Amino acid sequence: MEQNYTSVMENRLNSCPNLPEKAVEVLNFGVDGYGTAQELLTLRQAVWDYDPDVVILAFFVGNDLIDNSKPLESNHYRPFFVYQNGNLVVDNSFRKLTSEQSDRYSIATVDHLPFWLVNHSRLLQVARKVELDQRKRHLLQHLNQLSAQNFRAPEDDHWQGAWQITEALIAQINTEVKQNKAEFLLVVIGDPIQVNSNSELRQSYKADFQIKNLFYPNQRLQTLGKQQGFQVLDLAKPFQIRSEQSQICLHGFPTSIPCGGHWNPQGHEFAGELVTQKLCDMVIKPQPK
Repeated sequence: MEQNYTSVMENRLNSCPNLPEKAVEVLNFGVDGYGTAQELLTLRQAVWDYDPDVVILAFFVGNDLIDNSKPLESNHYRPFFVYQNGNLVVDNSFRKLTSEQSDRYSIATVDHLPFWLVNHSRLLQVARKVELDQRKRHLLQHLNQLSAQNFRAPEDDHWQGAWQITEALIAQINTEVKQNKAEFLLVVIGDPIQVNSNSELRQSYKADFQIKNLFYPNQRLQTLGKQQGFQVLDLAKPFQIRSEQSQICLHGFPTSIPCGGHWNPQGHEFAGELVTQKLCDMVIKPQPK
């Protein structure tokens, strides 16, 4: 926990020159697997009890856009926001889903049999594992193709809708933060392929998936910030530069895909450093006498 970027921020902010003699507390409301829709609901239901001065929304380029789209997201066991009569409203239809409908990648055909039978049959257990492994391989192939679309301008109605809802959700978070007299900062977290230290690998990925600009989503979010009047900190470019210069991976662990997946301790340290600097320089300002 002490290596998490929010802990790094808290330690560094307590040395911020714009906050003399003030104790800074950083609270982490992030939940694994949440998209922007669930983060807006978390803001409404949990965050305001703590009366924050600054609210930071971390947006991951790799899948947050997909998570916000009911047609694109494979896991429907979550709330979504949809447009009804021109208004953005919560869709809680997931509450009516059966387990088979909501989680088809962890429920196999044999799971419809009595539990005691599957639990006492090695053959059925093997059949279950083979079926789920095959489904997960197909899902991974599908997600790889889908993730590449994050880096392109929307090419169909589903992706246009995903961007429309995502931008509306972020704008709504900004509005509600300002209504509560707090500062809002959008932190854009780059995808591992964007920040990989191997430039040849990045170029190969672009060629394979016919991508012109790996930073399309980051630039679009920067534009949204200018239009809506909130601060945006894009971590992708600094991460890419740091990775290239040091030839050290900021994503991945010894037992995972090299330079892939989540931030490692070096990634968390660098992210905490960048966010702290942003808050000190541009968001948190000394109060006038």
